[in-house]
Amino acid sequence: QDEALNARRETASLRPPLEFGIEVENFAGSGVTQGFDEAEITVSLSSVIELGSKRSARIALMDSKAGKLRAELRSGALDVLGGMTSQFITALALREQLSLAQESSALASRTSLTVQQRVEAGVAADAELLRSQALESQAKIAAERVSHQLDVAVVGLGVFWGSRERTPYDVEGDLFDFGQDKTFPELWELVASSPAVRVFASEERLKDAEIRLAESRSRLDIRWSLGVRRLEGIDENALVGSLQIPLFSGRRNRGELAAFRSERAEIEVRREQSLNVLYARLYDAYATRAQSIAAVQTLADETIPALTSALKETQSAYDAGLYSYLELIAAQRALIDAKQTHIATAANALQAAVVIEQLTGIPLQPGTDAG
Repeated sequence: QDEALNARRETASLRPPLEFGIEVENFAGSGVTQGFDEAEITVSLSSVIELGSKRSARIALMDSKAGKLRAELRSGALDVLGGMTSQFITALALREQLSLAQESSALASRTSLTVQQRVEAGVAADAELLRSQALESQAKIAAERVSHQLDVAVVGLGVFWGSRERTPYDVEGDLFDFGQDKTFPELWELVASSPAVRVFASEERLKDAEIRLAESRSRLDIRWSLGVRRLEGIDENALVGSLQIPLFSGRRNRGELAAFRSERAEIEVRREQSLNVLYARLYDAYATRAQSIAAVQTLADETIPALTSALKETQSAYDAGLYSYLELIAAQRALIDAKQTHIATAANALQAAVVIEQLTGIPLQPGTDAG
């Protein structure tokens, strides 16, 4: 598109062409004009004098279109980078989920073995063994499902650099490193100069250029012609020239100018509307990130340690015959669910940061560059 605009700019910078003309009068008629003895032959050059700085207005219009394209390119680049980062976070979260699913499968296998030993010792019913074996198989299926989802996510990530191979990429990163913090006013101030908003500024400049070009077209051009006329009847030559000056040119393009000015005003309205939407999106992402980070901290510092201790006590009590198998499974499930929530909440915090990066154009997370 940039190459096409450069080519159009080259065309727009051209001055009006010179025209070569030949005009023959008074020949092949009747009487004395039967042949060419009385013919009048005029050879002339003609062109147009552009008024209203039309050439510079055309060039300015092409430059404004190029500026709008560059602004859209920067905004689009942020969208692509944001999409890639979001896909990377999804893969990173699935890697953590896979580790947890494998941990859950190993825990189910150990539990099944413990139950089998209790059944063989005659202190547990056969039904408990069947339930434990069923839960073990379900845990293995869950681990295989997450492994498949991770494979799909990694393939989707490779698409961003044009890969169509199922290359076993090793996704590396810390899902629980949330990078730097900024206040909401600081982030909102950055939105005003972000690529998403600069697109509207470039649209306004483009519309201003269109208005300038339309105003220049309101001043019609002067057409001139200069040539040499051969008068065969008297065997003489003479210069001929002409000027054509349009009248009442100021009345032209009034409708087009009014339309362009209305469209220019409409851009300002859309810009304000977009800023309102961006404000709501930014605050949503900011609040989601802050709440998610706080929740991750609470889960890591309080919930998961408490449930880990509770599982150890429940396991000991079950081994001693004080707790039932269902109480043991409930304690295991509670810990696994808390760890899953821990991973999902961390991913939500990072995904919210991706939205903030796209809106502001600055990186928040380690290892990401939104510029």
